[in-house]
Amino acid sequence: MIAFVKPDLATLKLEDLKHIISNIEPMLDKVLDMARDKAIEIVKNRTAEGKGKEGDFSEYSERHKKRRSEFGLNTTRKDLRYTGGMMKNFKETNREVTPAGGEITISFSGQANRRADQAAASNQDVAGWLSEQEDVNIAGLTEAEKKKIIEEIEESGIVENTLIHD
Repeated sequence: MIAFVKPDLATLKLEDLKHIISNIEPMLDKVLDMARDKAIEIVKNRTAEGKGKEGDFSEYSERHKKRRSEFGLNTTRKDLRYTGGMMKNFKETNREVTPAGGEITISFSGQANRRADQAAASNQDVAGWLSEQEDVNIAGLTEAEKKKIIEEIEESGIVENTLIHD
């Protein structure tokens, strides 16, 4: 949640109020765009480091290390990247914006790249399975990460630049 400084109602003019009302939804879209981009960046960077919301991923099994090595892939830490398809499809899948606020959903979309001998699955299904296997939420944000996103949005000036007018 983003905190707004309350305007001094005694000095607020009707013209200022009309400006604020007309710019609430576009401002929320900008805030949600920035929050989405930052959240995706955090999760992608964290998984590339072999970490989920609650901590480190387990090591690859020797069998899987060998297979990854044959394809020239990282074997030192689990980074959830094999073909890259799942992480490329980590994106906004729903957005709701109203004058009262906004909400975005970021999830894994699309179908997973699977071997011919494997059953079809969505990237969201694979992400859920990997979260269970690793016993960490691979896509969730910690409270500290959420706070960082809020601080960056506040520091960006999006809210003030959109709502304040001369």
